[in-house]
Amino acid sequence: VALISGVLVIVNAIDVSRKGSDQDQSRRAVEEMRQASLDGREGGVLRYISNAFRLDDEFSGTPNPFSSDKTRVADFIRSATVDSLQMNVESVDIQDGLALANVPVSGKLSFPPLLNGFEFNFPDMQIEFRKENRKRLLIVPDPTWAVIRVHGISADAIR
Repeated sequence: VALISGVLVIVNAIDVSRKGSDQDQSRRAVEEMRQASLDGREGGVLRYISNAFRLDDEFSGTPNPFSSDKTRVADFIRSATVDSLQMNVESVDIQDGLALANVPVSGKLSFPPLLNGFEFNFPDMQIEFRKENRKRLLIVPDPTWAVIRVHGISADAIR
């Protein structure tokens, strides 16, 4: 058991050291969240969302002490069907532990019973990341770029 545990720690430490540049990590996070959204896997999106994630006030609704904004994202992904989703990371600007990715987004989704085949386009969307220190196997440090905010989505464009 000790040998297997040691091997797992070493493998995870090597994997963390090969994550690539900060820009590459941000781009990979966007692509993995896009694919998870298409597959309806909220866990694939939540993996990159910080516990400190906040929705803009116009989307957060009535404060609920039992439901975080991260939980609302998970509920949305679980309930919606994403038919198409295009996300193109145009640029990533990194400063002082924060990254701002310019990611125009368009696609089509259904959210029964409210929306069916709803097309959307957010050409000015930006995803704000913060570098967070997470752990793998409870001991291997894993600095991860986590989404803390999304800018450029307007409720007016959705209505």
